[in-house]
Amino acid sequence: MVQGAITYIVNGRRATFLPRTLIWLFPHQEHQLVNRSDNMQFYCLVFKQSLISKACKTAAFEELKHLADRKKAS
Repeated sequence: MVQGAITYIVNGRRATFLPRTLIWLFPHQEHQLVNRSDNMQFYCLVFKQSLISKACKTAAFEELKHLADRKKAS
């Protein structure tokens, strides 16, 4: 989030995000934008599973790799 606010429902739970917030949503997570402020500005990046596999080399990222692999298997 750069400015403003957005509200999503993620896996059935309502969450409002404000500036300086980083949100990670995985493809298997159900999410829906339900509200936004008039001045809302945000960026959306999509990371492919192949990039995650190449970039996540240490044990600290094992869970992220497993989540990406889970999407690949479905």
